[in-house]
Amino acid sequence: MTAMTDPSRSPKPAGGVLRRLPRIGAAAVVVLAVEWRLLERAAEGPLARGLPWALIALMVPLALGVWAFEATSEGRPSFKADGLWAILLATIAAVVMLIVR
Repeated sequence: MTAMTDPSRSPKPAGGVLRRLPRIGAAAVVVLAVEWRLLERAAEGPLARGLPWALIALMVPLALGVWAFEATSEGRPSFKADGLWAILLATIAAVVMLIVR
């Protein structure tokens, strides 16, 4: 026997990305600070020219992970998805900083 569900009791969307942006932005700043601290010494060595391109290559599976968590979250807020967004945005910022540097 299948139970009937009341549509008014179904989970509502979390309010979209605009509601999650402050949390994602704050986490991205923290992740960028950690990434930059770790990459600072490597960016001055012999790996300096290849490092941004290696990070771009590593962002491909990360972007797929972000997409997978967003696709399966069904509109509910997820700290995992927000954390992955923060890592992705911070890595993009670190790559831009390495290229411009």
